[in-house]
Amino acid sequence: MLGLTWAVAYGAIELSWPGSLSGGSGPAGPTSCELIYFSYVTMMTIGYGDIVPTSPLSRLLVVFEGFAGMTLTSVVLAVLVAKTLRAADEGRRGPGGAGAS
Repeated sequence: MLGLTWAVAYGAIELSWPGSLSGGSGPAGPTSCELIYFSYVTMMTIGYGDIVPTSPLSRLLVVFEGFAGMTLTSVVLAVLVAKTLRAADEGRRGPGGAGAS
């Protein structure tokens, strides 16, 4: 849902200031599908460069989305590591939960 939200923001900027994003297949700028694609590529910090932010506001949003993507990746990874460590610790303690003496 986060990527879709950013795609809507890019669409709003492109409607308000045409030409804020260059590239895409449409003569009037990127289509809705291309904005979703651009959003997820940006959030994953891949950045193919086929759609490029050209206005200061669209560039600012791209930076914020990149930070949001890195933060989301970090949080998901931290939760997965914590769950794995907790499961490994419970496995060592055994079913009763008491530590080995």
